[in-house]
Amino acid sequence: MVLRRLKNNLGYKIVAFLLAVLFWVVVYNNDNPVNVERLPIPITFTNQTYPTTNNLRILNDYDKSVTIEIRGRNDELSQVSASDFVIIYDFSEINSANVSSITYSSVKYLGDKAIDYKVINEGKINLDVERIMTTENKIAVELTGEPAFGYSIVSRTITPENFTIKDVSSLVSKVATAIVRVDIEGIKGDKNVRRFCEFYDQQGNIINELNAYLAVDISIEVAREFDVETTIYGVPDPDYQVISKDPQPSKVKISGPESALASIDVLKTESVSVSGANQDSIVKAALINVPIGCKVVSGINEVSIAIRVEKLEERIFDFTSSEIDIKYKDSNNAYSYFILDPGVSITLKGRTEILDQINKADLSPSIDVRSQKDTVTFLPVEISIPAEQAQDIKQVSFISVEVKIVKNMTITIPTSEITLINQRNDLYTYSYPRVQTSLIVSGFSEDLADVSVSTLNPTINVKDLTEGTHRIKLNYTIPANTEVFNSVLVDVIIKAK
Repeated sequence: MVLRRLKNNLGYKIVAFLLAVLFWVVVYNNDNPVNVERLPIPITFTNQTYPTTNNLRILNDYDKSVTIEIRGRNDELSQVSASDFVIIYDFSEINSANVSSITYSSVKYLGDKAIDYKVINEGKINLDVERIMTTENKIAVELTGEPAFGYSIVSRTITPENFTIKDVSSLVSKVATAIVRVDIEGIKGDKNVRRFCEFYDQQGNIINELNAYLAVDISIEVAREFDVETTIYGVPDPDYQVISKDPQPSKVKISGPESALASIDVLKTESVSVSGANQDSIVKAALINVPIGCKVVSGINEVSIAIRVEKLEERIFDFTSSEIDIKYKDSNNAYSYFILDPGVSITLKGRTEILDQINKADLSPSIDVRSQKDTVTFLPVEISIPAEQAQDIKQVSFISVEVKIVKNMTITIPTSEITLINQRNDLYTYSYPRVQTSLIVSGFSEDLADVSVSTLNPTINVKDLTEGTHRIKLNYTIPANTEVFNSVLVDVIIKAK
């Protein structure tokens, strides 16, 4: 009956239903409770090139995912994954260097599960943003060391000449200078190298962040200086002399490879003609031995040759016969030599300046009597021009002098064969302390053949001499075509009777 009441009572039915539902809910909640989970969701970025195109750069390694908190029944949550969500961040929001973070622009759940979700920490991504700046300036080339002796640096070129740095402002604002260094110690030829620039701040400190940032090519042009030599050919006007042939410039620099610069010692020009020259002139002459691969630093492969020409003067030098040296006489004095001419005049031709430096004594006139015996002949007078003037002085007149060469013959004269003249035998006796004396007679051999003591007829005049020892000149008769080489004094002893 009670059951029937319950079946027929609507209120009871409702209460029973609610109790059933409640019971089901309790059982369901126990078996499938509501939970909260967190999922890392990969971020989808849009307009990623926007910062770069607007000269901005993100410096930090920002997050590439965000965490979403999801809430729902276990059976629902178990079927939700990160791929069910799309979260978008728009980089167009990064519009200045002052932006320190951005949040998502939209988030979508693509699944069909009964869940709730939210982005943790508002989806904020922290950013370190800087503006990109550009700076440009010259690159300085600094050479260290010194070239080898005789060599010099002509030029240095660098490619590129300027550095351009496009980077974040905190780095670019530091840059004050850029220097590239090249060691040229002992360099002897052109050099091409590649080097990295070193960047420095205002305080002169190197900026390490820019190491190996920029490599440049440096070309060092090295020159060696050479003396210039020139040669002349031809004969100037007879009354003129070329006194100098000076290249202008006298030294020329050429640049090139080390081996080429070391292959020569002097630069030579083509030969210059002075044929018929009678006045100063300047002529162009090309350099003829510039090594292959080298070039003249000035760019001009020729020099000017200043030819100086001077009119020659004649000057006469007079010499007496006694000033003429007789060379190569017989060493035994078997001959006597006589220059019959009273003197000679010798004419020299040359530059006035050089002639003024010459004295008569410098010329040392002489004759050569080698192989000349017993004769009268003409021999040329030779002069000796000092070596320092010899190239600039010419002898114009060539003079010979008449020379007599005779033989010397010694004749021994016994004192017993000397005749005393004007003796006073009544008062004195006469004697000689020596038994002989000698006389040298000069003449041609054929004339000397007839000379003897008897032909000489030696005598001594003792007139007015009194007691004592007297040295008296010997008198003699000179045969024709002969001469006595020496005078003879003979000692005579006079004693009273």
